[in-house]
Amino acid sequence: MKNTNLKELQVIVERKEGRNIVLKLTDGQELKLPIFNLPNKVSPGQNLILKVLTEHEAATERSELARYLLEEILNGDKDN
Repeated sequence: MKNTNLKELQVIVERKEGRNIVLKLTDGQELKLPIFNLPNKVSPGQNLILKVLTEHEAATERSELARYLLEEILNGDKDN
């Protein structure tokens, strides 16, 4: 079941402020987040996509990914 209401925000890494990274949204707003919440080695000027999910949507997404990975492990590559 794919989430058709997925909200994604495109942001640009604006600058580093101490242990925080400042992200700039497309409408000019800024969002300051702790560095540890972002992927490793983000740098100013880099584009990022932030997914906005409810807790339930995030749990569903994790469950679907786990199910997919388990099927891949158990079924292997059936083409070979």
